Amino acid sequence: MIENLAIVVERQGRQVRLAAASQTGCARCDAGEGCGGGVFGKLIRRRLEGLLLDDQGLELQAGQHVVLGIEPGVFVKATALIYLLPLLGLFVLAALLAGAGANDAWIAVAGVSGLVCGAWLGPRLRQLYIDNQLAPRVLRRAGAADLTVCATTTARV
Repeated sequence: MIENLAIVVERQGRQVRLAAASQTGCARCDAGEGCGGGVFGKLIRRRLEGLLLDDQGLELQAGQHVVLGIEPGVFVKATALIYLLPLLGLFVLAALLAGAGANDAWIAVAGVSGLVCGAWLGPRLRQLYIDNQLAPRVLRRAGAADLTVCATTTARV
């Protein structure tokens, strides 16, 4: 689970409006090489501002820090749709025409068409099937351990 801190701005019934907590991680976290906080912040920070989420029965109040989480596998799916689908379209259409005995010019046109179709289709499929999974969810109230600077203590050699 990729986790990051947020601050409860206001409570609206069972939902809480959140704002991104200031990034206080170490340089490795900020660069996306540490515990994951930097990655989360870069990917979600804009979507987090003003976000309304269910408080998961935690009875959260304004000013409290919470830990948000996103499943890491969701990023792999989104990346596959955005990057691999166009490549798959390129290779499949080019291979189909090559198998049918078409000349090189038509194979190239088919490959580029597959690439363009995949590039057009990828973001639309992501919106339909993955974007709802990219929404963070409240995991817990932030404890003292969550508010420490960084949980990563290993240094690069």
